[in-house]
Amino acid sequence: MNFKKAVALLAMTAVTVMAQNKAYSGAELYSLDEWMYGKYEARMMMGATSGTVSSMFLYANGSEKTDGRPWVEIDIEVLGKNPGSFQSNIITGKAGAQVTSEKHHSVNPATTAAFHTYGLEWTPDYVRWTLDGVEVRKDVGGQVANLTKAQGIRFNLWSSESEAWVGSFNENNLPIFQFINWVKRYKYTPGQGPNGSDFTLDWTDDFDTFDGSRWGKGDWTFEGNRVDLTDKNIYSKEGMLILALTKKGQEMFNGQVPKDNEPAPVVSSSSIQQPASSSSQQQNPWQPQSSNSQQVAPTSSSSVNPWEQQISSSSQNDAPVIGGQVDPIVGPGTVDPNNPQAIMELRGKQLQHKSRGTFNAKGERVNKANASRYRIDFNL
Repeated sequence: MNFKKAVALLAMTAVTVMAQNKAYSGAELYSLDEWMYGKYEARMMMGATSGTVSSMFLYANGSEKTDGRPWVEIDIEVLGKNPGSFQSNIITGKAGAQVTSEKHHSVNPATTAAFHTYGLEWTPDYVRWTLDGVEVRKDVGGQVANLTKAQGIRFNLWSSESEAWVGSFNENNLPIFQFINWVKRYKYTPGQGPNGSDFTLDWTDDFDTFDGSRWGKGDWTFEGNRVDLTDKNIYSKEGMLILALTKKGQEMFNGQVPKDNEPAPVVSSSSIQQPASSSSQQQNPWQPQSSNSQQVAPTSSSSVNPWEQQISSSSQNDAPVIGGQVDPIVGPGTVDPNNPQAIMELRGKQLQHKSRGTFNAKGERVNKANASRYRIDFNL
């Protein structure tokens, strides 16, 4: 066991109540490191049924000790009675006299029905919560100023005895599972991040394997919790980290890991890169790159051919310019030539239409009588 992990485990043992042979088993994953400030994202499908809590949160180890130290915590919690939302919260004050600020945020599809990307940003000035990249809450001042200690990131799945908070509990609804596809941590680097942002990626964990140098597994319980947290209910399977809530003695996952159909990143007009050269030999930015100058057209008839062109009778010299080249598909006067995003959308619509004629490998219309000059000759 490395020194960092040993210290973390000793600290946890000193401030928690050991497992008490309760009737149910839950799980808690915690980072061995703690940091001042940062951005944290996790791609998750939550586990929730009435009477349970499925969470992602930042926490300063030892906050629960009753020795006068500050309580420091920032939460994202899915309460089992309402999986169609999550609760955001900041907890400050001291053990036994905590100050909270709960708010609730709708999630569609529900937290248990689909994967979502949950985000927390913590800086000296604000705390910000995001869902799928969209801000749902931002606190400035107030409790933020009392978040004075480094925090680690944690995830847990447990059952609260507070029916008013999470709903009534029914053991027949067990087992339930929380699936974590990946976790990302960003360092707080004011103005030094990509494009002048305030955060720089520190690490990503995609859970192809379990990294015991980064994570610990809880083996304790706490007041108001009807489960013992155990390492037996944390699994790494098929590139997914799984937390389970089960009956005691049934700590096992034999189900099918759900597929995360995570969308591809959205390409904005500001991210379209300009070619380094204005030479007429440069690659068309809309055509796929290949390892040589010869491009091979796709042969499948089941999808729209990305090289099909809707040829305008107008001169291409008047067409919009993208990346330093005339776009042969988007005709003149159809969209703002200075708006690449609008051109891209229109181009996508036009590519759905068939064109007939003879084309070379670059997708250019040629005279059929001269087709023998080209290595590839086909009709669309």
